[in-house]
Amino acid sequence: MVRKFFAGLLLILFSLLSIPFAFGASAINIFLDRNFYAGNFSDQLYDFLEETLVNKSVEMKLPVSGEDAAEIFVSVLSREDMRDLVGAMWDEVAKLKVDESGATIVKLPVDLLVKKSDKFSSAMATQMMEKIPKCGKDQNLPEDFSCLPETLAEEDLVLLLKRVLDQKIFSSLPDQFVLNTNLPEDFSGGILEYLKRVINVALLACVLIFLLILFLIGLIIFRPWTRIFKWISATIFFAAFVNSVIFTILFLAAPFMVPNFEFAGFATLIVFSLAQNLLIWSIPMLLLALALWIYLIYHDSRRIA
Repeated sequence: MVRKFFAGLLLILFSLLSIPFAFGASAINIFLDRNFYAGNFSDQLYDFLEETLVNKSVEMKLPVSGEDAAEIFVSVLSREDMRDLVGAMWDEVAKLKVDESGATIVKLPVDLLVKKSDKFSSAMATQMMEKIPKCGKDQNLPEDFSCLPETLAEEDLVLLLKRVLDQKIFSSLPDQFVLNTNLPEDFSGGILEYLKRVINVALLACVLIFLLILFLIGLIIFRPWTRIFKWISATIFFAAFVNSVIFTILFLAAPFMVPNFEFAGFATLIVFSLAQNLLIWSIPMLLLALALWIYLIYHDSRRIA
């Protein structure tokens, strides 16, 4: 009875420690995965930018309405373009090198936007020409685009607007944004390589702790071997069960858990992705441990009979 009590305490300890370990492992798996950024994150960013154009066109001083700006954005830049853009940025970050002094240069390529700028300015000029009223006689194009010269033909107006937009907005868009920064000397070499080394050491330490707990359970139960493995399988089962319940609740409740603020969509995506990733491994482990546990109980009952 005393042995079962102490083994039960270790079972509970194992289950409790497995929760932060699972969250940490899942977070690492998501945030160091290019597919996350070039997939769901890109789609969320695309929706966020479209919504921002609609809601903040006045603050951004756009020459067209928010709805028109969002329509132009969607017609020129596709979701696949956004995925390619974010994926290219991740590739640059992934191959960052840090010298011995800690200095590094971050280059974020936006050449895709530069290539699309001609389409952006053409679509915006066409939209402006259709929506903005005509100016008074002999009046030139105002800087705030409040009206359009009535003396010019439609084609000439579109070309004029496009030229002005190219000069004021798109001509200053670089092929890449360059950031100079300094990092600790520990990052010397590659940033991702350093992170992976640290993560691997931390994961190994956690795995050894879990193995030690299982070993202690085996020492406490001591014999027979079927009872030892029954306790070990039960320990893994309960840990996976606790995690599966928590992650299922997170998975289902993610849209309702995050408060309504500007970046709520990104926060919801992270919570949802964490829960989904955790369930992928916790449910199979739960089923395997349960199957082994049931088999050993059945084996014990036959041996006794």
